[in-house]
Amino acid sequence: MLDGVWVAYSLVYVGLPTVMNIFGERTVPWLLDRYLAKTGYGSQHTSKEVDPEAHDNLFDPVDEDRGARGPFDEKAHRRSIQLELAKRRAALLLTGTGLAAAAAGIALIGNGR
Repeated sequence: MLDGVWVAYSLVYVGLPTVMNIFGERTVPWLLDRYLAKTGYGSQHTSKEVDPEAHDNLFDPVDEDRGARGPFDEKAHRRSIQLELAKRRAALLLTGTGLAAAAAGIALIGNGR
């Protein structure tokens, strides 16, 4: 199945920052708030010059199809380990459960039971 189609029908946290945000908000929400207060504003700015003739959608819709490419395309990754693991969530859960059961069995045998 195509990755995009699979993602559309499954719960997937896209990107490590998203995962860190979700688990961070559940454990230490104040830490993320402090980090964003220090870095959030500045991280949304760039030193690239703005084209004065460029269209934007601040006041009107953009009248052109720009596609999926943009100014941050060179930073994008071609593959995601996180997505590949998420697609195999059930197999990983079964493998982990089997390994835990085997470790528990070895520990019980080692204790003489």
